Amino acid sequence: MRHKKTDSESCRCDSVDQSTSSTPGEAEPRARRRARTPTLYPTEDEEQITLAVYLNRRFGRYGWIHVPNQRWAKVQYLKKLSAMGVKKGFPDILIFERVPYPDSGDTIRFVGMAIELKRQEGGRLSNEQEDWILLLQEQHSWFTTVAYGAQDAINKIKEIYGK
Repeated sequence: MRHKKTDSESCRCDSVDQSTSSTPGEAEPRARRRARTPTLYPTEDEEQITLAVYLNRRFGRYGWIHVPNQRWAKVQYLKKLSAMGVKKGFPDILIFERVPYPDSGDTIRFVGMAIELKRQEGGRLSNEQEDWILLLQEQHSWFTTVAYGAQDAINKIKEIYGK
């Protein structure tokens, strides 16, 4: 049973405080959003930013690119992006430096490196991501990998390209 509140009581379930009620035709204030519950592991966006700092130092401004395919947007905008050529599942990072065969000098093994970045915990590949990884590796000579967190990606880059 709900009790009647007095003027001194406040409750988050009330939509608008009486002192700030709007006049007819005026938009009512939005209710507060709940704060995101902190997790033990960084989000994929946070991991991407950490990795970007490393990549800028290692490969410079034009040696790599982040492909921002994942986004939340209105359906009309997503349709527009699709019409413009944005493809689901394309890897997050492309590094344009060629990957040589180990201990072979100038012989080129791959044209570059494509990284699909996932969270340290809970990240999994979609079918489209798996398809792009196979296509880039088998038909277009890219070295492809999935990294779980920025540090995992950095370790894989160092392993392939050296320190």
